[in-house]
Amino acid sequence: MYIIEQFKTHILSKFEQIWIILNRVIVKLLNRTFYAPVSISQEQVFQTASNLFSYIFDLHQTFFITMPIFKKILTENFFLLLESSSLL
Repeated sequence: MYIIEQFKTHILSKFEQIWIILNRVIVKLLNRTFYAPVSISQEQVFQTASNLFSYIFDLHQTFFITMPIFKKILTENFFLLLESSSLL
């Protein structure tokens, strides 16, 4: 159970990081669109987008690397979990 909690925490933190970066991109684009005097370089926008894609790729890698492990753990321990729950 501890491993599953760590995995959930890791995934949630990645989603939180993606959400923060998306918010920054949206705010920057809105500022650029509606408030012309605010200067945002293309380099800043590209860097932010690059960070976003990096987090998405990391999340994708984490998910597809760890899911088979959890599937194996749950499959191997399925009957043990059933037995222990029936004892309670």
